[in-house]
Amino acid sequence: MTSMPRMPRIITSLERQHDRSDFNCGDPALNTFLQRFARQQSDKDFSRTYVATMAGNNKIEGYYAISSASIDFTNWPAGLRLPRYPVPVVLLGRLAVDARAQGQGVGQALLQHAMQIALVTSEKIGVYAIVVDAKDEAATAFYARYGFQCFADQTLRLFLTTAIIRRAVSTAVMPVVK
Repeated sequence: MTSMPRMPRIITSLERQHDRSDFNCGDPALNTFLQRFARQQSDKDFSRTYVATMAGNNKIEGYYAISSASIDFTNWPAGLRLPRYPVPVVLLGRLAVDARAQGQGVGQALLQHAMQIALVTSEKIGVYAIVVDAKDEAATAFYARYGFQCFADQTLRLFLTTAIIRRAVSTAVMPVVK
């Protein structure tokens, strides 16, 4: 018996037609954000939420929320040669994958998409890095696999500079999102 080819995964902005009703990543706070607050946050321009679905299907496999932020220069690790004022960043506030889609590369695809958004944004306005607030040590390990570094005194807050993302894209380590 031959199996049907799997439809490609797409990542788009959260829209009304996306099915959020039974999303379950195992973390009630992340589930509730997607189901009840993500569209409201977007409508009020506080953040944007992007979702991963299979082409032709509105069931959400994973999502992330992204916004702008700034971090005081005193909070960054020493030796980065930063200006003495708040440093502009893109904040990846939440990233979650439905339990049924975990282990299928959804988290990686969402993170790469967020990194691309940060890079594109940095070409329009100043953005030094993408910053994430990991929910636990397992999430910290996930981000560290992609080169994120911890802030000195905040082990669950990590960053990756746009210069590093730019180099990854230029050497074709990461696909370009258009």
